Amino acid sequence: MTKYTAEISGHSWRRGPVAEFDTVREARQWAESYGTTADSCTIRDSRGHEVGLHCRDTSGNGMRWFRAEVGQ
Repeated sequence: MTKYTAEISGHSWRRGPVAEFDTVREARQWAESYGTTADSCTIRDSRGHEVGLHCRDTSGNGMRWFRAEVGQ
């Protein structure tokens, strides 16, 4: 059973790509693979609860991301 669903959002999409992952770390790495195309990634658990929001730092070269925080 997949534990997490991640959805990308950014200026390039009306609705971004969605993918499923076993860990928050995998979801975060997937979001980062979009480079400057993605601005954020919402990560939800199998029940649909938001457990993390991973955001790209748009200052500087825009390649740095803030780590997803897993909710309790």
